Amino acid sequence: MPAAKLAKDGEAVQDVPAAAKAGALQTSSASRPRAQGETTSRVLPRPVGWQEEGILLPHEGIRFLMGELSEAVRVMDAKAAWKWENLATWYQDYFYDVVHHHHNSEELIYFPWLQTKGTIPAKISADHPELMRAMDELRDMLASGALKPAGERAELLAKLRERVAAFVEDMHQHLAEEEEVIPKLLNEGGFTQEEEGACVGQIIESLGLDGNKKSLPVMLHGFKLWAGEERAEAFVAEHLPPPIRLLYQNFWSADFQQRHLGLVASLPEGVDVNPFASRGLGETTSRVLPRPVGWQEEGILLPHEGIRFLMGELSEAVRVMDAKAAWKWENLATWYQDYFYDVVHHHHNSEELIYFPWLQTKGTIPAKISADHPELMRAMDELRDMLASGALKPAGERAELLAKLRERVAAFVEDMHQHLAEEEEVIPKLLREGGFTQEEEGACVGQIIESLGLDGNKKSLPVMLHGFKLWAGEERAEAFVAEHLPPPIRLLYQNFWSADFQQRHLGLVASLPEEVDVNPFASRGLLCG
Repeated sequence: MPAAKLAKDGEAVQDVPAAAKAGALQTSSASRPRAQGETTSRVLPRPVGWQEEGILLPHEGIRFLMGELSEAVRVMDAKAAWKWENLATWYQDYFYDVVHHHHNSEELIYFPWLQTKGTIPAKISADHPELMRAMDELRDMLASGALKPAGERAELLAKLRERVAAFVEDMHQHLAEEEEVIPKLLNEGGFTQEEEGACVGQIIESLGLDGNKKSLPVMLHGFKLWAGEERAEAFVAEHLPPPIRLLYQNFWSADFQQRHLGLVASLPEGVDVNPFASRGLGETTSRVLPRPVGWQEEGILLPHEGIRFLMGELSEAVRVMDAKAAWKWENLATWYQDYFYDVVHHHHNSEELIYFPWLQTKGTIPAKISADHPELMRAMDELRDMLASGALKPAGERAELLAKLRERVAAFVEDMHQHLAEEEEVIPKLLREGGFTQEEEGACVGQIIESLGLDGNKKSLPVMLHGFKLWAGEERAEAFVAEHLPPPIRLLYQNFWSADFQQRHLGLVASLPEEVDVNPFASRGLLCG
């Protein structure tokens, strides 16, 4: 039975202070930078040989999940029902199901294979039902949060924190016991790495598509954190069957970055809007064209919805950013230059040099629209200079700079909203009144894509397609990629640029809030695009 047994509601929870302390220590130690090759294991901090490393592939992923769960209940705003719903969804899909799959795989495949040449201590298997009962209790508490009156949620969260701390400590002890035993059994039984690889292959096959979708990304993330990017990529290339590898690289990794991490990121008190609340398919963020009809209205929204998504990112970034750390100013300045400034600059240039001249063959663009571009670029230059100065200022002066930056960003974003709205009032009318065809506009857009070059497309296309997907849906976004992107651009987008958006673009923004203590881009050179 796990050491810190969970009590039923209304009973005392034994050893909660010790469990809470251990959980807090684990959370903080997981957030500290570790040396290359150093794991979060209490037993195998620096594994040697495949016998020690094998068990750490699932276990480091599970410990990462335990750190996420501990941090989630620590920082969560208890008042909002939707935050309880988001945490309950995350827990069911990415914690409960993953740990349940892992225990089942051990009981049905891995332990029987080990026992052909050795003996698993009875306690290890006996712990699994106890741990699952504790996980059921946590699941029920989370599900009840959104249903309780708002005034009772803080008390529920306090109880939940106790239960999570006790459960996490029990899990740490259970994983440590397995890590004491299993490498010894592999050595003493004379198992080969190839035999263990075949057993792991059976486990991957047994998980099915949904199990692999939820489990593989977090296991590989945990592996990457201690073994490094290169070894994680080698595992994907050498050990995942081709169909699973394709799904992981093109879909499941993105699900981990967007939905798994996004659900957790939505929980702290500073997040006021649920990023997973659907606007409803077909509804845009445009002030003029909230529900576009016809290609004439939809065309302008492909770039504009992407730009409004960037504006939302910039506004949120300066709202939540920790002003003290120089590296956060560097990360925001890098993101702004590469993914905001360059993208908006490319868009304005494309309008002035290609799209507007084409439109003016049959109509007239109001002078104010073109006149706005230099003014907006001057404002963007000012923001760029302010961001670049942040890391160079004394730490004591950065809060004042951030306050000024927030004012400038708010004013600029409002000016941009008005500018985009004016274009959306005018351009669909010009397209209709001028008798332009969809094929003619498609050819013009093709010129714009060609004019951007590889670097411009790398930075612009993913965010434009992300904005398009948010209102038009996954199917139409995929159709656009298949039908309108030239084959070389399509190949680069699908295999490289989409990953850059998920990892570097979104990752730089995610590194800015106060609770992020370690720069995830510090050691791998990812600031160099």
